[in-house]
Amino acid sequence: MKLLFRLRPVFIAAAALAAAGCAAAGGPPPVAAPYNTQNAAATAQTRTITQSQNNTGDYKPLSIIYETENNAAAKYEPEAGCYKGADITASKVYNDISGFESYTGVSHAIYACSMTLGGDYPLTFILECISAGKTPCVTINPPDAPGADIYSVDTLKKTADDFASVKTPLFIIFYPYSSSLNYNAGAYTAFFRMAAEIFAERAPFAVLVWSVDSGDVFNCGDYYPGDANADWAGLDINAGFIGASGYDPDLQKEIEYFYFKYQKQKPIMFSLKISHYATSDNTYRNEDAAGLMTRLFGDIKNKYVRVKAYIYRDESLPAAGGDDYSIDSGDMRDAYKSAVGGASFLSTVSETAGAFYQKSRFLSAHSAYMDDTGVFIPASSLISDLGFAVADIGSMGDPVSINFEDCYPSYEAERVFSLYTEIDYANGILYIYK
Repeated sequence: MKLLFRLRPVFIAAAALAAAGCAAAGGPPPVAAPYNTQNAAATAQTRTITQSQNNTGDYKPLSIIYETENNAAAKYEPEAGCYKGADITASKVYNDISGFESYTGVSHAIYACSMTLGGDYPLTFILECISAGKTPCVTINPPDAPGADIYSVDTLKKTADDFASVKTPLFIIFYPYSSSLNYNAGAYTAFFRMAAEIFAERAPFAVLVWSVDSGDVFNCGDYYPGDANADWAGLDINAGFIGASGYDPDLQKEIEYFYFKYQKQKPIMFSLKISHYATSDNTYRNEDAAGLMTRLFGDIKNKYVRVKAYIYRDESLPAAGGDDYSIDSGDMRDAYKSAVGGASFLSTVSETAGAFYQKSRFLSAHSAYMDDTGVFIPASSLISDLGFAVADIGSMGDPVSINFEDCYPSYEAERVFSLYTEIDYANGILYIYK
């Protein structure tokens, strides 16, 4: 159970000191004496901490998730929660919807497949999804025939007309970006914009997703087609095993870079697969894979709250060798079922979702801090995340210097800016509501 506590202007003291002991006991920190605001103000003027000191536990960093109002929702974007999805077209365990759901014990909202532009329209797959009450998601890759025109407008129009033949909500991941495909940035973005126009005219019930390979996030900006031309933004996460070194050590950085870059512009779809066996060293790593799966889906639930859909790509070990990404063992299945259980993960795509203005939550690039006297919010978050004027920051009194940032007690931020705050001790998150 998530434990949320309202941070009132009189903060509950001794919270951070008790947190470690209470975590072992499975409960929240105990209630202690009220915070003395006069003593706090005197202490704030003299207390300074460096990064090395912070690692010793003087201050506990907290992730910040802040909420803003009146954000235009994208097509089919749920106000809260994340659609569950799967691609089982390369699975050797179950490649039919009912069998996969029976095996995993998970009811998915979305099922996915792939095609090439100008290739066979996956009508049978789409009808199977509709029959099972699922929303189809189709990745359209560029044609791979030698000499094929990957930017053919005529082929694009015909493909859009094919999708228009069955008027059902669907997601289309169009021309996912990977540096291995050697796209020309100008030609790529122009063609994506053309696709947005054509699908909006001929298949308006389709959501167009612009997606990027996680290994290419740091140079993907030149290939972004613009806010007006992509309904959602997607990240393709391939958690393959890199020999004895384990998973890609930069994976978390890649995910967070993409998330911070696009969370305010678009709802996000993760396409992901996690290896639990590699023929490179013929070693099973079910425990490692299950742990990574638990962490990634935990982050989607608690931190990456603008991730509104995921597609798990259940890919069995290829005959030629490589990695096995399938949920074909008890460890993987149990971890998956547990990770996506609960109300935060959704089993049905709502056709009316996105047709309104709604509140949205975003993950701050800044951290708040907690010690035995209270919670402190950095001025940088109040200014860049919540939009408060620099001139008004001084109304909160003298700052506390933490990690070379000016930070202010949460109760002062509540008082000056009429904020509402909560803390999730279990996951180390401070929620800020305007």
